[in-house]
Amino acid sequence: MESQLSREFESKRDTAFDRLETLERQTAPSAEQSEDVWTITGTPAIIGRASQLIDEAETRVIYGAKDLAHPDAELLSSVRSCCSREVPVLLLQNNGQEIAEPWRETECVSSVSVPPQQSKSEHAVRLLLVDSDSFLLSVRSNRSAPEIAIWSANTTFAEAFLQLLTSSLPVTE
Repeated sequence: MESQLSREFESKRDTAFDRLETLERQTAPSAEQSEDVWTITGTPAIIGRASQLIDEAETRVIYGAKDLAHPDAELLSSVRSCCSREVPVLLLQNNGQEIAEPWRETECVSSVSVPPQQSKSEHAVRLLLVDSDSFLLSVRSNRSAPEIAIWSANTTFAEAFLQLLTSSLPVTE
């Protein structure tokens, strides 16, 4: 009886290992690769992540938002810290969009007007590009919906996304 159980166990084990090896062969040469692209829901969490990305900036920050007239204190503090690190901040301003005085009073902040054809998205809330390898993009499907963002930092995806976006923005390097 024990010998029969032992043979059954060995048979099941061998079958399991064979299937595992087959599965490994099928998935090993995969063309897919994991990239860290994250989602965040809710304006406070999005502001927090944006502030963290700005705090890590070394060469540049590009920021655009539907509302530049009422800057969030945490975000503004992070932007001001860029000045002490000599990191320039560029605000993307839609045609005729009001920019609040605190932005304009911040020494390292400048602005550029975005052509109307590039600022037509009614769902976009904010866009943040940091250095050449981090971004955050948020949207809201309607006025009562929560703000939702995707972001990525220090990834190949982020680098490609930034290259694509900056090539279509009126930004000089």
